[in-house]
Amino acid sequence: METETLSSFTRVSRIVFLLLSFVLAICILLQTFLAGAAIFTDPSIWRYHVNFVHFFEFVPLFMLIFAFCGKLPKGFKWISGALLLLLFAQYATAHIPSISAIHPVVALVYFCLSMLVVQQSWRFWKSSR
Repeated sequence: METETLSSFTRVSRIVFLLLSFVLAICILLQTFLAGAAIFTDPSIWRYHVNFVHFFEFVPLFMLIFAFCGKLPKGFKWISGALLLLLFAQYATAHIPSISAIHPVVALVYFCLSMLVVQQSWRFWKSSR
């Protein structure tokens, strides 16, 4: 069995990666909810939308680090890097008026990709136990 040959550090890194993937997906969902609440309910909620990102902005970077520490397949490393690039795209589209209209589109791609990571990391974790 593969887990018997893996170090504790590698196993813990894989679990941390899995947990971070869940955290990221939930945070993106909450971030989207805050934007919708600000648009449709109360504009003062925008400050929560603007500030909440600072709670999870480093999660994709940590996922990339733990993908390497956990000796995960290359696909997890690439997708973690893509999530990090999408975060940068979110910052760019939020602050550059000429491209700000694609901000919600990038958010949709970001959420879909994060859900893909959750699904794949859950399957990988289950199969490697």
